[in-house]
Amino acid sequence: METTWIELRGEGDELHGRLNLATLELMTGRRGRLVCYDLMATVRERRAVVVRVRVSEEEQEPEKKT
Repeated sequence: METTWIELRGEGDELHGRLNLATLELMTGRRGRLVCYDLMATVRERRAVVVRVRVSEEEQEPEKKT
């Protein structure tokens, strides 16, 4: 099955996020992180339901050498 996305863009054609129409998951970038919201669960729970967060390489803590 092919996934259909709606891209959410702002001024200057800047991509703010994508909405998956099949699963109603909203993927958006915030402060160097990729955050995925489950909109069906958000409506059901009446609060933001985050299903995945991925931190950018720059924001991850460097490995400690011992």
